[in-house]
Amino acid sequence: IFDKYLTAEQILALYQRMLPLVMPAPINVTAIEMPKLIPTELLTNQTSVNGTLNTNSTEFIIIPMSNKTTSEITITAWVDPDYKTSASDELTIISKENSFVFSINNVVSPKHVAKASVFDGIRWNDLHGYSKIDGLTHIAAIINGTKVSLYVNGTLEATTTLPNTFRISDGNMVAIPAQIADSNSDIVIGAYLSTIRSESKLSNKFSGVIEKPLIYPYALS
Repeated sequence: IFDKYLTAEQILALYQRMLPLVMPAPINVTAIEMPKLIPTELLTNQTSVNGTLNTNSTEFIIIPMSNKTTSEITITAWVDPDYKTSASDELTIISKENSFVFSINNVVSPKHVAKASVFDGIRWNDLHGYSKIDGLTHIAAIINGTKVSLYVNGTLEATTTLPNTFRISDGNMVAIPAQIADSNSDIVIGAYLSTIRSESKLSNKFSGVIEKPLIYPYALS
């Protein structure tokens, strides 16, 4: 998680910089100058979660939230999904109840692509990549106010802007600016945690490997 808004060039540089760390053989890439990014304030109250989670649709990590809002957030992770028969319809990488979900489609079309879903308080807004996630892959989602961007292996694959909503006030139609809904829910790595009717329920568990998940409370530039 980074505390700044990253440009497309910086996302690509981040992917290229981390690639040799997770691949067994060295890969020659074009060097792109990138300013040093320091995570000065993590969403997780300085709790570092940047290791490897090898799941079998059973493991997950819950990160207690600070009071930081999520109107701007950057999420990145290396993932190697296992699309086995018993895997969930949607493989959740990182989520926050009634706020956002960063995942991979497994059954629903388009299959085996990255997905970013943002809740604006009324409806979920979905964004899909187009590259099939097969083997170790770097995925990043950036939420910057109303703009949502999705990167796969350093390449921007999809972007959208949350639409405004409307309400009737004194007989007039009034536009309500779009924004990502915030909640007091914790961030969950490897599943989606629902607490409807005060009853906790985990769903859409990830099957495979989640490596070096990073979450910053700002949109990276």
